[in-house]
Amino acid sequence: MTIWIDQTVEIDRIDRADRSLAITTKTAIEELARHIGHFGLLAPPLVRERQGRLGIVAGFRRIDACHLLGWRTLAVRVMEASDAACIEAAIADNTGERALDWIETMRAYALLRRQYPDEPTLVDRAQALGLPASADVLRKVADLALLPEQLQHWLLADVLPLSMALELGKLSLPDALAVGGLFEKLKLGLNKQRELLGYLQEIAGRDRREIHRLLADREIADILEDERIDSPRKAHLIRNVLRKCRYPKISAFGERYRKRLAELRLPRGIALTPPENFEGGIWRWAIDFEKIPELREKLGVLQGVCDHPALSEMLQQSIGTRS
Repeated sequence: MTIWIDQTVEIDRIDRADRSLAITTKTAIEELARHIGHFGLLAPPLVRERQGRLGIVAGFRRIDACHLLGWRTLAVRVMEASDAACIEAAIADNTGERALDWIETMRAYALLRRQYPDEPTLVDRAQALGLPASADVLRKVADLALLPEQLQHWLLADVLPLSMALELGKLSLPDALAVGGLFEKLKLGLNKQRELLGYLQEIAGRDRREIHRLLADREIADILEDERIDSPRKAHLIRNVLRKCRYPKISAFGERYRKRLAELRLPRGIALTPPENFEGGIWRWAIDFEKIPELREKLGVLQGVCDHPALSEMLQQSIGTRS
């Protein structure tokens, strides 16, 4: 049975250091303090008696904001309830005002598991409290709880999507921190993060090197340290470095292809497309035209290109297998 008692208490009686039931990841309180200073405290925080002091159940930021405002007393709602009831009140106070982020969801589940270790009961109570509840969610929050604090921080800061944070959690700590730090500097979306991580893992596996040592190579370090280059350009350059290292034959062929293509001096509206990854024998020409005379003119250009030695060199080269 839960009993609620509204009281006005001295703010120093409240144990602000005890964050055991804190769920929110929000830390800034200045705007909230301005709101409370103007409108007053519209919703009293929830507290409970703990060893002669008042432990916070819900309303951590409200209490911190009132402390910032210099308030000496505070209207609170004192709970006389079980630990389970206090935990559920703490979660409901958060889910009632917004959808929780993944770190908040992890914290909420960590609190609930203390009271409901049985999974069916845990899912039932989570659903009742407005938490996402499924086998997939339980697996993700369990994995998330095991992540190093820095990876959790990058998830919270939108540097890493959840799927990438969990993927980096499978790496050694030095490798995970090196890759996460790279993504933070380059400000990459998930698809580009996956591409670079794939290159790094393949190179590391092939060469039996640690990823964090690969990223410390001078060529990559020079790109990252060059303040004249913006983040998108750095990402492009590092991708090229890694791709060249991962696929040296393809990269070398690509460089030769671009050189020979420039020698052809193709006019606007004529494009040559090589086989994917320069493997196989199918090349394609694309011609843009509006009228038949323009088409005839460009076909004449192609007829001349067919006799160019640069085209013959391109077609004679091939790649058997990737390195």
